[in-house]
Amino acid sequence: MKRLPTAITLLAIATLSGCGITSCIDALFPRPSQRLPGSHTVELRYKDQPPISAVITCERFYDAMCAARGNQWAIREIGTTEPPSVARFLTIQDPDLGEVRIPRPSCEVFGDPAPERFWSMIYINRKPWFHSEETEDGHVFVRRKYGLQQVDPAVARTVTLKFTISLDGKALLPPLPSEVGFKQE
Repeated sequence: MKRLPTAITLLAIATLSGCGITSCIDALFPRPSQRLPGSHTVELRYKDQPPISAVITCERFYDAMCAARGNQWAIREIGTTEPPSVARFLTIQDPDLGEVRIPRPSCEVFGDPAPERFWSMIYINRKPWFHSEETEDGHVFVRRKYGLQQVDPAVARTVTLKFTISLDGKALLPPLPSEVGFKQE
């Protein structure tokens, strides 16, 4: 008879863990965040405007939610409650284009040797523009709809921006062809 309650308990735990109950119970116990040592400075240089910079300090936090994906430790910027995947921007005012918002790297990429393509989509006046190529004149962005991979250059709207983004004094973007002596024939 003593085996029956134990068997029922084990069966209940095995059954409930598959539907996320364990994650829900685990999410009830808050865990303190842990500040990561140091901070990072991101700087954007655009045309002849003064540089724009942001100081970013990161923390480890327990990302708990009542979901099948489970709970885990993650990294985010201190002072935010948004998920780490939400982009943060550096905003500049261009006299010809208006408001230009360029994403800056997040805490998730600081451990990588070189965060790539965090800036592959920018916003100009709240509309998305997608990175197309680098030329001698700058980074070319194309206005197209989400999911559309091929764009006919003859009919596409493009804009060329020359900017640099650095993290702790190191350039994050690949150099433009004009900056490495490359000449297109």
